[in-house]
Amino acid sequence: MASLTAVLRALGLRTGMTVLVNASLSSIGEVEGGAATVVAAIREVLGPEGTLVSPATTEENSDTSRAYLARVKGMTREQARAFRAAMAPFDAATTPANCGRIAEEIRTTPGAFRSAHPQSSFTAIGAHARELMAKHPLDCHLGEESPLGRLYADGASVLLLGVGYRSCTAFHLAEYRYRDDPPRRQYRCVIRGRGWREFTDVVLDDSDFEKIGEVVDKETINVGTAPSRLLPIRDVVDLAEEWMRVNRSLWMSSNRASAEGLAVPYSDLNSGMPPGGRMSGPNGDSSDSPAPYFFLSYAHTPRHNPATTTDPDAWVGDLYADLCNHIMQFTTLPGGAKPGFMDRELRPGNDWTVGLSQALANCRVFVPLYSRRYFESEQCGKEWFAFSRRVLNQAAKDSRRLEAIIPAIWVPVEVDSLPEAARLIQFNHRELGDKYATRGFYGIIKLARYRDAYEEAVYELARRIVDVAQQSPVQPGPLDNYESLESAFGAAHLHTPGGRRVRLTVVAPTSDDLPDGRDSARYGRTAREWNPYRPETIRPLADHACDLVRNLDYRPIVSDLDSRAEELDAAGPASDPEILILDPWATIQPELDTILRRLDQQEKPWIQVVVLWNEHDAETVAAGSQLRGNLDKSLPKKLAEVRVTSRMAAHGVPCLEDFSRVLPLVVQTVARQYLKHAQAFPPTSPTVEKPQLSGPVADPRNPERTDD
Repeated sequence: MASLTAVLRALGLRTGMTVLVNASLSSIGEVEGGAATVVAAIREVLGPEGTLVSPATTEENSDTSRAYLARVKGMTREQARAFRAAMAPFDAATTPANCGRIAEEIRTTPGAFRSAHPQSSFTAIGAHARELMAKHPLDCHLGEESPLGRLYADGASVLLLGVGYRSCTAFHLAEYRYRDDPPRRQYRCVIRGRGWREFTDVVLDDSDFEKIGEVVDKETINVGTAPSRLLPIRDVVDLAEEWMRVNRSLWMSSNRASAEGLAVPYSDLNSGMPPGGRMSGPNGDSSDSPAPYFFLSYAHTPRHNPATTTDPDAWVGDLYADLCNHIMQFTTLPGGAKPGFMDRELRPGNDWTVGLSQALANCRVFVPLYSRRYFESEQCGKEWFAFSRRVLNQAAKDSRRLEAIIPAIWVPVEVDSLPEAARLIQFNHRELGDKYATRGFYGIIKLARYRDAYEEAVYELARRIVDVAQQSPVQPGPLDNYESLESAFGAAHLHTPGGRRVRLTVVAPTSDDLPDGRDSARYGRTAREWNPYRPETIRPLADHACDLVRNLDYRPIVSDLDSRAEELDAAGPASDPEILILDPWATIQPELDTILRRLDQQEKPWIQVVVLWNEHDAETVAAGSQLRGNLDKSLPKKLAEVRVTSRMAAHGVPCLEDFSRVLPLVVQTVARQYLKHAQAFPPTSPTVEKPQLSGPVADPRNPERTDD
């Protein structure tokens, strides 16, 4: 046991800790005494002031569990009814924990306590076991009122002993936090003395936990033969919450979570879609259907008279149908395939956002239907940004500039009034016909005398869609949580194209000034040439960041830290919202680190940092402890500031796709802080005193009469 206690201490276990353990005894290898020896070793390190906690979950008492459904499959109704009647009810004192021998060893140790939940109970032994296990409501499997919520509040640690992140119970707390209304479902189980009970709680799904674990990115130490990690529970849950907020809602709202929800291992749940992968069907099921050639993005026109039943967007529907008919002629799409996507085909509710995000992740060409109302629409701005981000991510990886956004005019719009994202699109509308270019589709679709002009414009637009889709294909992208998307058009009331600036400051060494042992492959002669995600990406990150910022209707200004040092160190009002895109290796360079430390001492919330942390960079991973320690010492305040907006920005953004999601969040935060702290400039025109009312005035023609 001495060797076990030594390696547990090397892992970071200390006297007095409260530790939630997820463990696999078989992964550790041969241990004399088995689970009892492992539990005894952990308790010896924790000492009498420490507390050891484990899940003690059960599934055999539920008829909504996957285990039950598997057992009764193929049974007759009478057989299934008899099987259900014979199911043993949950008894906290006697029902075994079915999540491993170490969990059962803790439960059966004299002095242990167990929480009362009939399916997601915990067991604990030690100084704080009683209070941690004291309350566990039926309708709170793993949420705030469960022992897991109290472990978070107490700042406990998570010990993954021979198991991967898929088994990290702490991640489930994030499922209660990542949105205000997480998906819920019905559960049912039998409890000794209380009979069958039914309740509603959050859907539990661990299918993306391994992907979240890549963000946590903690080095392992072998306990026996088992790779193991010790993690602060607050960091674990906070990172999982942010990841889910950006990536998870779409998958959960598609109702593809398993009918299980309770069984242990939680991995019995399976949403069926790998994180960052492609969901082809509306419920996440695989489909061989080809991706739609185009996504028609348009602004919904409200009814001027709520009492009328006329559809104000009926003509848009006709245009969509005509485009689809032409595309079927131009291609070899099979019968029943949908050449395009238009949201009129979706029903309101969760399915609407699922279908919308699915189409945006897979469509080959994006067709925005220009009108004044279009650029005032937040929904249209989100659609534009989601697709353009796909294009930019691909361009960063293969250096090609893809022209996959083909605008169409519904109602003519002045070029000077277009937001930055639209002004970047080069398209000659006169190639579709002069009448169309002058009047737009709305101006020619309704009138018989313009029928030929309309037919020509639709034909040419459909042909252009097919040509672009086949010659410059955009790869399918990860599904976005539609609700978390930013708009490419900025705030509708702040449209001043090119007038809203965001400064991007690259904090990275150059290839001539690298720390010892750092390979130069990701660096260039200037900081701006830094490419942290090489070899996956080809373009410097600063170029990619500029394109993202432009697609949020801001004008980017790129600098390096050396050129910004004097202004960053100076007192005074905000000049521009600013983001420091930070290579953790910069903290090893004394000159750069000194500038960062001075900045951290100032109160400039309109300047925030985004830390880049390539999960496939072996040198960064190997130097992880040193680099994270440097960051915490150099930028404690700045990391705390950005953590409010994005935990991933503070902890380290692991890949290009995540950077493309995190940067827009931070851009909006620094923009808000800038408006809050920037110097106000009152108008310079002469002050005009407000008129004031006086008393009754006498009529000069009749002094006896007053105008009152």
